Amino acid sequence: MSERRKILVIGASGNVSRHVVDGLVAAGAEVRALTRSTSAAAFEPPAGVEVVHGDLREPETLRPALDGVQAVFLLWPYTTAEGAQAAVDVIAAPGRHIVYLSAMAVSEDRSPPGERPVGAGGARHPRASRPHLRGMGMRPRRRFLPRYGGSRGGEALT
Repeated sequence: MSERRKILVIGASGNVSRHVVDGLVAAGAEVRALTRSTSAAAFEPPAGVEVVHGDLREPETLRPALDGVQAVFLLWPYTTAEGAQAAVDVIAAPGRHIVYLSAMAVSEDRSPPGERPVGAGGARHPRASRPHLRGMGMRPRRRFLPRYGGSRGGEALT
């Protein structure tokens, strides 16, 4: 019988990542959930989930959370890539699978996107780490969806 993979979900208390935690637990994975907040009220994980604390802006705080982890789910939470390279350097390890999710921008324009659409962060967006990610064997992909409608005071749904 194969051993369960230990998966670190970074930003586990966030809107997307908390659902990733739930899905991984339902699939039988061993989950370690990383949050910035030390408040128990910020995140109530499912039974069996180990909660650890760290901050992508302080990459050295990630090392203890990565111990023994075979896979990482990373949703980049910032609008710029400031510090992204340092965080990716700490997260990357031979044989470690990384799922990276980010968003660049939302546009009201329904025409096909240009070659390099970016949001307010411009070239500083985490896409700047693509060459490094490719060097680790990752396959970065872009997906474009049109704006669907307004939500939460002007933010868009896609």
